[in-house]
Amino acid sequence: MTVLDLTTSAVYDYRLVEPDGGHVADGEVSIRAPLGSALLGRHVGDVLSVEDGDCVVRLEIVEIDG
Repeated sequence: MTVLDLTTSAVYDYRLVEPDGGHVADGEVSIRAPLGSALLGRHVGDVLSVEDGDCVVRLEIVEIDG
């Protein structure tokens, strides 16, 4: 899944993984982590807000890989 940070225009690629594994630094994120659960079930064009510490990050889904 590819997402666009709407504040910084940075692009990130993530792969959702089962709860027992995954490291955001490796591009993997657990479906039970806040980011993973926010991404789960989303579609291209969806915009979502995810809490990241003291701030809220707005992301847009730009691509979903098979």
